[in-house]
Order: sequence, then structure tokens, then C-alpha cells
Amino acid sequence: DNIDAEMTEVSSSSLESLLAPYSSALLALGQSGCLSTNPRLYCKLCRLMRAMLLKEKATENLSPAIYDLLKSVMVPTLSLFSANPAIAGELWCLLSILPYATRYELYRE
Repeated sequence: DNIDAEMTEVSSSSLESLLAPYSSALLALGQSGCLSTNPRLYCKLCRLMRAMLLKEKATENLSPAIYDLLKSVMVPTLSLFSANPAIAGELWCLLSILPYATRYELYRE
């Protein structure tokens, strides 16, 4: 459960290449609502995505795959959780590093 240990293992990978094998599964989990039954997984995904975006300094130019994952899975899934400020905080930590224009695009969709 130590996110730092997990991050050192994947530090040489880009976020997109790390999530590529799992993107279809994550999209299915998010769209079915099943991700909202596992808050630990959701929080780990938020932390992993945030750390990798910061490491790659990719906050200005999000890849389409990462943008789609945020738009289709991470942001909508938050509304499926029962009221939990910690989960909302995890998502905000991820979204807060993005430019405000990108954040508003995500909220709009």
C-alpha cells in the first residue's frame, strides 16, 4: 500500500504507457459504476496519475488518452461515491495541477 514504493517501480514509464494496457478496463469500471465501490483503488489512481503528471511535467499538454480517462472515468465517478471529502480531496489534488481551462473542459463534459 505504500505509494512511494510503487512510484519508484514505475518511475521510468510515462503515465500513458503505464495506463495503456489497463485503459479499456478502467473505462469499463468507470462507466459501469464499479469503481465507486472501491475507494482505495480510486484514490490510488488519483495519486498515481498526479505523481506521474508532475514527474513528466505534462500538465500543460495532456495526451488524449489521459484526458479521456479523466473525462470519462475519474471526474464522473466522484459523483457515484457517498459523501466523502477525502475522495473529493484526492481528485482535487489531481485536477488542481491542471490549467484552469483544462479543468473547466473536464467539468463541462
